[in-house]
Amino acid sequence: MSLVRHAIRVAAVEALRGATIVGDNVLDSQNGAIDFDADNQPKTQQKKPFIALYTYDGSAERGPGANGLRDLGSPQQLMLGIEIGHAAGMLVEDPETGRKVLETGLPYTDRNVEFYLDLLAAQTLAALSDPDNPWAEIWRAMVLSIDKRDTLAVRSVGGQRLAGHQIMLTLTVMRDPAPGVPRTASHAYEKFLTALEESSVASNQTQGSLLRSFLGSPDERDWHRLQRRQGLTADELMALGHGPIAQDVDRETPPFTTGILDMGDGRPATSVSEPD
Repeated sequence: MSLVRHAIRVAAVEALRGATIVGDNVLDSQNGAIDFDADNQPKTQQKKPFIALYTYDGSAERGPGANGLRDLGSPQQLMLGIEIGHAAGMLVEDPETGRKVLETGLPYTDRNVEFYLDLLAAQTLAALSDPDNPWAEIWRAMVLSIDKRDTLAVRSVGGQRLAGHQIMLTLTVMRDPAPGVPRTASHAYEKFLTALEESSVASNQTQGSLLRSFLGSPDERDWHRLQRRQGLTADELMALGHGPIAQDVDRETPPFTTGILDMGDGRPATSVSEPD
């Protein structure tokens, strides 16, 4: 599992809640929000217009941001899918006329449904760029770049009369946080964890607690953090001049601060310390 992959999706879901004409009907990884029947016609089990978000397969390659030969937390590229949909059975009643209409008040016609979806798509993208949306701010802080955007329209020609759009964002996202590595309060992932814990959604609170437990307390052993982050073997770590001293079988050597350098050649020993 990628922690940032999860965070990108959840932050987007929360940023979109209440920010568009579908209100709070924003779904996280809902299976089959838009599905296809045996005749390859789109269908949905949703009862109201919706936005559904998914994260698809990602990949990571050695390059900028990768710290070592076995760095498993390097920045990665993934796809965020945003599906929006409306079906004929999702109409509301106009209080003045009693007729079934779209939520916008427009009559239900193919032309007006397409307008509805275009408006919803625009509102969705605008919400992710909203400077005053705190969840969108967290989302943007974790997205290093938006590399590609594709939009696919789906429509049924009979049956349920469903129309939808699928927006695929190809993103390069920040590296995963590593257990034991300290994070400042301004770190994007730390802000994400805090937002989860302060959320009114119970599952968000539980996820925040589980994630913080997994990441654990800061590991004071700087060499230990280095080995974990770069995926080094113990021998490789020692070859770089880091790691526990040779006689430390329990690997509990504290971070280096000061020491005595004695070359053993008769010259006076000197005190050395970690550079600032």
